[in-house]
Amino acid sequence: MFSRNILSSIAIEVGTSKTSVYQNRVGEIFSAPTLIAFKSGLSKNSRNAIAIGEEAKTLIGRAPPSVEVVRPLVNGNIADTQAAITYIKSVLSTAVPGFWIAKPRIICAVPSASTPVTRKAFAEIFRYLGCSDVSIVPQHLAALVGSGIDFSKRGGTLIVNMGAGSTDVAITSFGTTVANTSINLGGDEMNRSIQSYLRNVRDLEIGDATVENLKLDFGCALYSDNYGNMTTTTPAKCLATRRAIVAHISKNDIAKAVKPLLDRIADRVFDAFERVSPDIGADVLNGSAFLSGGVARMESIQEYFTENTAVLFQRVDGDEIVSSGLLSIISSPRKFATYLR
Repeated sequence: MFSRNILSSIAIEVGTSKTSVYQNRVGEIFSAPTLIAFKSGLSKNSRNAIAIGEEAKTLIGRAPPSVEVVRPLVNGNIADTQAAITYIKSVLSTAVPGFWIAKPRIICAVPSASTPVTRKAFAEIFRYLGCSDVSIVPQHLAALVGSGIDFSKRGGTLIVNMGAGSTDVAITSFGTTVANTSINLGGDEMNRSIQSYLRNVRDLEIGDATVENLKLDFGCALYSDNYGNMTTTTPAKCLATRRAIVAHISKNDIAKAVKPLLDRIADRVFDAFERVSPDIGADVLNGSAFLSGGVARMESIQEYFTENTAVLFQRVDGDEIVSSGLLSIISSPRKFATYLR
């Protein structure tokens, strides 16, 4: 049978767009979109789940009227408690055979500035599912651990972690979080902004999967005259003729579309600075500022934040940073016990 020696600790990051599960001494054991499909027309308490993750994602835009595809989390917060419970239960059953016997320790990563209510809701879901040992870790601390920065022995460190549903901005000093804020804005909202820009300015409509690939593979954060002739082709619908076409999209189209949202994130950086002492702020300005998360992979985003905040940012590699941090935490929970809630 299974025992705590085999399943000593499980870390789970239930994000707005993706959920990942990590096992001590093994690594990532599950990763899938945070989506669940139900047969619709029933009450929330009696809905039947028919697909989760990738299977549910394939139903978006293609599902019959009798099927509802649900995002349990919106902007980093639980939007549908029953869907979240069913989804997490399905994920753990799929990822960890024997989970219900072994009952390993659970470490869950949440947005850094999530409310006590949100943190409690996550903890209660795992306890409802039978887990008695549940800890919550802020995502910005997991990102710092994953980047290899020993933030417990240095002064001010700024981390801007940009996920799909929310962006965390936090400043730590000698292992303590001295300022943190979150904004319900991330990669998903940028996708919608790009779609809106193309619809209103270019009379073009593009799909959800297309805009995500367009943003990451071709998009950029800074407008430049040098991008004038740089375009890519993408399938779209012309709203004027109502016909499917192959549209030419420029890098500057993407930059114009996401600028208002990046400006709002930059404002949160200034908010964080207002909450710390000048000495801690000086540490950050001297090179202790980092960008992480999936959005950080966008071209020229490091230059955008450096130009618009006067802070010299370093970029750490995207999605893998938080996962690496969680693996470190579950392998040495005592070492990071101070940061677990």
